[in-house]
Amino acid sequence: MTPIFLIFIPALFALLMPLFALMKIVELRFVVALFCLLLCLMPLPFLESIQESGVIIQNINFFSFFEVTLTMGFFELMFITFFSFVSFVISLYGLSYEALSAPSEDLRRSISFLLALAGSFGMLLSSNFGNLLFFYLFTNTSIYWLIKSNLGTEAARKIYLFSNFLSSSFLILGVFTVYQTLGSGDMYEFGANLKNMDRFSLYMAMGLFLLSFFVKAEIFPLNVWIVNLYKESEPQNVAFFSAVTTKAYFIALIQLLAIFFKLSPLLQEAMILVGGISMVFANFHALRELSIKRVLAYSSMSQIGLIIMGIGYNLHQVNEGIFFHLINHSLAISLMYLSVGYIARQYKGDDTGLLRGCSIAMPISSFFFTLGAMSLMGFPPFSGFFSKLLILKGFADYQLFTPILFIFLASLGEALLYFRIIRTFYSNRPSKLIKHTIVPNLMYASIMILGALVIYLGVFPSSLFFIVSSGVEEFMNGKILIPIGIRAFQ
Repeated sequence: MTPIFLIFIPALFALLMPLFALMKIVELRFVVALFCLLLCLMPLPFLESIQESGVIIQNINFFSFFEVTLTMGFFELMFITFFSFVSFVISLYGLSYEALSAPSEDLRRSISFLLALAGSFGMLLSSNFGNLLFFYLFTNTSIYWLIKSNLGTEAARKIYLFSNFLSSSFLILGVFTVYQTLGSGDMYEFGANLKNMDRFSLYMAMGLFLLSFFVKAEIFPLNVWIVNLYKESEPQNVAFFSAVTTKAYFIALIQLLAIFFKLSPLLQEAMILVGGISMVFANFHALRELSIKRVLAYSSMSQIGLIIMGIGYNLHQVNEGIFFHLINHSLAISLMYLSVGYIARQYKGDDTGLLRGCSIAMPISSFFFTLGAMSLMGFPPFSGFFSKLLILKGFADYQLFTPILFIFLASLGEALLYFRIIRTFYSNRPSKLIKHTIVPNLMYASIMILGALVIYLGVFPSSLFFIVSSGVEEFMNGKILIPIGIRAFQ
């Protein structure tokens, strides 16, 4: 088995969905959930090969003019496995969430979900700028059709369509600039020849790449559009965007930054500043919001700000905490969106005033929302505590107190935000429950799986930390794609 199968098989299953629909043996949602479960096992055969021989590089030529270059190391394997698992949990939730859609929309949703997953894997594995552009556009289009499949309002579709146009235009121009300057899109060659390339073209390409990925990876100040999208979309969509596709864009950005930091050291300082401002701005701006979905979107911006600030320092121990926190944030934010999504459906809205005292009618969903919030705030014994502790310890070891100050300010904003919501949930003067239905067991199962992981990784962080540490070691030592190119430049 080669890395191309991790992209090809989800895409193939997506194309087979019309056949499953015609057979009418089982609902398409069950097929998607089962496939995502099987997908969790697909990366395992690569583990032994990577441990023995290191990074797997695959070159494929199609029709003598289109080349696909994929690179898989432990770093990519870790995130592909994680994304597969989170996608399975989200699809499990979707089995029971009552979507008022026609069978044709159910088919479109299933196809789009799997294609977006395949595109996300493609972005992680790409080691060619042309391939990265292809999978970027592929993922953007798939997500748009996922939103269009009657799981989001017309406003959400327009918002996402505009963001697609803007970000894709930037990336197309950036890739065109690289090809014009270098003559190829090979990332190895690009990283190795930075010294010999035209500086103006390099800076132009760098700026265009950053603008493109800042839009899609929820990075300040080009991330404000995401708030309205998350507000208008259904919970399983939002959880998938935030935990999988946005993180795929973000990891692709991190790999590009590994090159661009060597091109312009000032860029590291810019990332630190952008991350710090985003952390504080997002949390305190969210204090004015009444919609819980919008609050969670701003909170997500703050967490991404913390991660991008840490990447700017590029320190080993800080990076361990950063990548651990990337996983923890995906788990916690998915847990919170899925928990509050069904509550909001019962109460016909997600404003805090409507959901006052909702813990009385829906205690389990309220409890797991609270659990996710406690993790993001960094309270023990939840997983977010350990990753934030690692980040703070890393900064303290290098006597970097400014980022520590930003983290504490952001944590204060998070505490004000989430304790306000938690107090509303557990008010003894409940609002009237507009619609009351029994929550399906599979829906509870999905949030319980995520909740159990948030607790387990807080109590036993070493079980994941060893994997994250190995991935960071590979990233820092130049064994994965981008740092290999940089090594020739140093």
